[in-house]
Amino acid sequence: MTVRVLYCKKLRLAYINNPKVACTTIKRALLGPMAKNVHNHDHFYKPARKNSPAFSVVRNPFSRALSAYLSKVGHDRRDPIVWKLYYERYGYQRDDIPSFCDFLNDLNMTENKMSIDPHFRPQHLNLQNGRIVPSFVGKIENMEEVQQFLQGYGIELKGKSKNVTNALGKLNMYYGEEEIKAVKLLYMEDFDIYGYDINCLNSISDKVIVNKNSSIPKEYVSGSHCFLKRIFGW
Repeated sequence: MTVRVLYCKKLRLAYINNPKVACTTIKRALLGPMAKNVHNHDHFYKPARKNSPAFSVVRNPFSRALSAYLSKVGHDRRDPIVWKLYYERYGYQRDDIPSFCDFLNDLNMTENKMSIDPHFRPQHLNLQNGRIVPSFVGKIENMEEVQQFLQGYGIELKGKSKNVTNALGKLNMYYGEEEIKAVKLLYMEDFDIYGYDINCLNSISDKVIVNKNSSIPKEYVSGSHCFLKRIFGW
């Protein structure tokens, strides 16, 4: 599973893709209204400078984990491609419905966490914390802050993704002692790095992550890694 750094050449801005954290909304804003499928890899290309400004958005691990489960694995899943990869890897049948606890335990038992599907993978691995130095990391719980950053590049976030699971409103329905314990174990570094309270299901991080000088290692801007290409010359 690769880490995707999506680069807008026209704006000289890179987005570090972090699934289940408003990525569809952000990519739609970057691509523009003419793009029919913001997840189509035909929109992506290389290269970008190693010092291109880069940003991403993170989310409370409790709500992100539940949102990923609901949309990809649970009863109302609506992504047959991700589901097929999941059930084949973890030994389920196509019509099975793993419990939320089973889902979390499957991920915790995965030895190589980088091999986990990026929708479920710890966010610090998606963002390659410690290797990629972003200009800005926003929080989905405070999208006004993200909008303020993007306005500096002439980008406006419009509307919300249709991939809404209302995970925040369902936390108490799905979280018991075992589920809380499993999320803490799986996403321990995310809680610490991005400033979320590990003992609160719906905590909002006020940690500011801003860097004057961004840095993207060479391997993420060349070779097999893809970058965003707008059909209008980006």
